[in-house]
Amino acid sequence: MPPRERSDVVIVGAGLEGLLLAVELQRPGLRVAVVEKRGAVGGRYRVVENEGFSLPIAIHFARHGAQGALGELLFRQGDSTLLRELGTSFSLTDTGVTELPLSIQVFSRTRLIGLRDRLRMMRLIVSLRSRADLAPVEDLDTWMAGRGFSPRLSALLRDIVASMVIHSHPGKVAAREVLESLRRSLDLGVTMTYPVEGWGRIVKSVTDRFLAGGGKLLTDWEVARIECKRGRVQGVVSSAGEAIGAPRVVWSSSPRDLLHQVDDLDPALRRSLATVRPLAATTLVLALSRPVSMTTGLWRLSNPSGWALFPSNLAGGIAPRGKQVLVACAPTMSPQSSTEEVAAAMERRLMEIFPGLETAIEIRRMHHLPRLHGTDVGVGATRTQRPPVAVPSPRGLFLVGDACAVPGLGDEIGFASVQRCLVALLGKDSENLPPPKIDTATEAGSALARKPRGVQPAES
Repeated sequence: MPPRERSDVVIVGAGLEGLLLAVELQRPGLRVAVVEKRGAVGGRYRVVENEGFSLPIAIHFARHGAQGALGELLFRQGDSTLLRELGTSFSLTDTGVTELPLSIQVFSRTRLIGLRDRLRMMRLIVSLRSRADLAPVEDLDTWMAGRGFSPRLSALLRDIVASMVIHSHPGKVAAREVLESLRRSLDLGVTMTYPVEGWGRIVKSVTDRFLAGGGKLLTDWEVARIECKRGRVQGVVSSAGEAIGAPRVVWSSSPRDLLHQVDDLDPALRRSLATVRPLAATTLVLALSRPVSMTTGLWRLSNPSGWALFPSNLAGGIAPRGKQVLVACAPTMSPQSSTEEVAAAMERRLMEIFPGLETAIEIRRMHHLPRLHGTDVGVGATRTQRPPVAVPSPRGLFLVGDACAVPGLGDEIGFASVQRCLVALLGKDSENLPPPKIDTATEAGSALARKPRGVQPAES
């Protein structure tokens, strides 16, 4: 069947990463089409509108604020979104509620560890700042045990990692990836931020920019195969038989699904895709009739292990005045554990922490997310083992998402892959794109002086 239309680039998947890349590719004048199998855009960053609430389906952060990959992309596109640094985080222990130091910068001040452990952490910070060689390829638990970390210090460091990438076993994350991310946090001085208008506003503004630039967005359009000829990409065909011709295709959907889309996929890429093990999670989203906590940081949960956040305390517009949104997220511990069971366990735990929560619940939603993060970043899935952004064969095929071979943990990998893919697609031309139109009153950050801009300070 001849193509219904032609584009310069087709992006498969209208998640936030795919949409950000689409806007970037429009700037040099490329014709871009984005196809999405669902009826809505945003992917894991989408929100559900319900009775005046804009309810996120999971917990996500903009790591490193305006200085991180997402902040850089928003600035390049002239987006005025402010990113607010998270406040103090907490954990419920046997002795009560305790402040939880999730930033390596505050480790030396915490009373949760003794003097010897604080000195050990100070030596680690000095080592990271001095650009010393990082750990070999081993998991975090093995690395800490080899350096004599106490059980309490090890538990705190695992909590830091678990806040970077929600993981059922954070000690199994590759130590090198963790230390690289901690080094970047030290260099930039910002760890985790949240958009002050919520993720829904970012998804909408990026989508609007893409459409205003003449982009083609097709929803309910599921790709059945990527067409290739003589080792080159020719376009995509939908399950309904519709076709779009394009010399370049960017896969921004579930990475392992690519194995079924291309017949002559590069063997090395097939092996890399085999290392990708998506992190599934259960989320509980509660719309509350009144505030039950004014905290702006994370809450560490146990039984089940996970995190909770009041995103409406950081992004007030996602809840009606005088009301609140609470989101809890736990990695799927066992295939036998149903979404309802995990969500109910999290709700019971939250009621222990926040008295009066039960009577404040107006709306209760739960989600099973097969892919909260693209890969677990374990020892078998380090950056050198994950699939590259530019595919060797067929030519013209590219990958974007948080399972790609770029630095970072969790959400940061996906946004960094957009930057890497842009360079792979445009080469040196990516450095000479037209400047964005900046709303100077509330700009999201500056490549020359980012730290004072675009990040609101943390509050407890």
